Amino acid sequence: MEIAAIITGLLAVLAGFLPGLSSGRRAFAILGGAGFAVYGIYVLNQESGTYTFPIYLFLLPIFILLSAASGARNDE
Repeated sequence: MEIAAIITGLLAVLAGFLPGLSSGRRAFAILGGAGFAVYGIYVLNQESGTYTFPIYLFLLPIFILLSAASGARNDE
């Protein structure tokens, strides 16, 4: 699960560079994705304890891609 969190965070960062995003959404995608990737790395390095990952965090890149697609469509 931790590896999935890291990959999801990196995908969100990459999606933040897609054309069609407003400045605020771009910043949210990059900062939120980086934060999620760092949290995944933090949890990966833990030896004990229980950590949960809310499902909506794994949907973050999908929402960013949909937002970029609608923004690009509005620009045309």
